[in-house]
Amino acid sequence: MIMFDIAGYRKQIIADNLHQAFPDKSPKEVAAIQQKFYKNFCDQWMETLKAISMPVRVLQQNCPGNWEVLKGHLQENRNVVLLLGHFFNWEWANLACAMQIEKTYAGVYLPLSNKIFDRLILHMRTRSGAMMISMKSLKGGFSKLTSKPYVLALIADQNPSVPDVAYWHSFMHREAPFFKGSVQMAIRSQAAILLASIRKEKRGLYRITFHTLTENAKNHAAEELMNAYINFLEDELRSQPENWLWSHRRWKHTRQNQA
Repeated sequence: MIMFDIAGYRKQIIADNLHQAFPDKSPKEVAAIQQKFYKNFCDQWMETLKAISMPVRVLQQNCPGNWEVLKGHLQENRNVVLLLGHFFNWEWANLACAMQIEKTYAGVYLPLSNKIFDRLILHMRTRSGAMMISMKSLKGGFSKLTSKPYVLALIADQNPSVPDVAYWHSFMHREAPFFKGSVQMAIRSQAAILLASIRKEKRGLYRITFHTLTENAKNHAAEELMNAYINFLEDELRSQPENWLWSHRRWKHTRQNQA
């Protein structure tokens, strides 16, 4: 945490995001959230490096969850689209999910600019047998999901690469674009949609809770599903504000046209 204080890692971006997301909180309260965020941010990346070689048994102990909800949909021979956000520690949560199920587990990721670090992280993410689909080749990656049933996990609060065709909605008091391909794919494949909550109970212990949004996305409009996901994110942010990735530029785009 001291390292990030000295370096001033995106301090102004984090502070501005927090002040605008929580206008009712005092400067002292916002500063306290920011300090806790730095601590959790450091934990996130130290733990991610540990995950490269962490024994499966230890990882599963550190990420308990109501796995019966996820497995229940798979036993009913349903595809599952799993939506989560950038809550710490999302890397452990994805690994734990992939290790818990015997079906195809795929995740979507954005390749890192540092090629060496990108290969290291990709190795960690696939050590459980998970399939990783690059955001730079989504169509080709999705076409490989031919097994049934499968789980497709998306951290869907990431900024979309083409904001002009994104789904725009108020998010923590400001408009933000959301990648809508996740729910569109769920509708096409008649998949169940699950929302995943990740709660940090203490250092190195994260509890995952799955909530079924729908058993068949085809029965709902895309806007309805997107709104439910965004509302879920906001509820999670309000209950654990120090546990989300405030350092990324979530609100950097301005809407030009509504697709």
